[in-house]
Amino acid sequence: MAYDPFAAAMNPPERKHTTRWFGQMFAEVWACALVKGQGKVPFDPAMHDESKATTAVGLELVPLSAYSVDFTLNRDHVIFDKGWGTVTLPSIKALNVDLRNLHGSWCAIEFKETGETYIKGSTGETVKKTAFVLVGTYPNEAACRAAYQEFNQLEAGAKADYAEPWNPTVDTDKERETAAMFIGPLWKQAAGDVTKLQELLAGNGLTSKFFTLNSPEVTAVVGAGAN
Repeated sequence: MAYDPFAAAMNPPERKHTTRWFGQMFAEVWACALVKGQGKVPFDPAMHDESKATTAVGLELVPLSAYSVDFTLNRDHVIFDKGWGTVTLPSIKALNVDLRNLHGSWCAIEFKETGETYIKGSTGETVKKTAFVLVGTYPNEAACRAAYQEFNQLEAGAKADYAEPWNPTVDTDKERETAAMFIGPLWKQAAGDVTKLQELLAGNGLTSKFFTLNSPEVTAVVGAGAN
């Protein structure tokens, strides 16, 4: 059957929103200074006071070819901005990842709102800022592709084990919400070993604040993984 653009215009197919992106991560970390009218510039001790030195972090995810897209996903931060400090950095630490090893690695990310907005210059539209949440790391491209396929199969069928790790009507604390997003990945890292999961939950600064093996969010994830 030939494609009918008029029929498609009258009855547009529903486009599935991508919630999780798998691909190769590239990280650039460099010393910078913030200069009025220029923004971030490389820190030069001959030109800038040392007290003005800070660190810039640029993250770029190149999606797997399975997405059939010709763009990359990018976020740029200085280390004291809200997106880095309250969203991206806690997610990296929750998975026990060192930023030094993130460059060139295979990852999965989602986007989370930072609570900030900016004005889009071309339209004047107020846009909500988002930042990367690291939700998985993989030893190689093949493992990343396998995780991508598993994720899409779970989305198409039963609820995935990460889908509702917390109940926002019970606890809307933003830090708890962020911590709850990593119960599923930590359970996968534990490879079905409940004792290991207990160690992982207690071993990182974020999940240890809120969760134990007896937490409802944790038992829901473990129960879903056992089915």
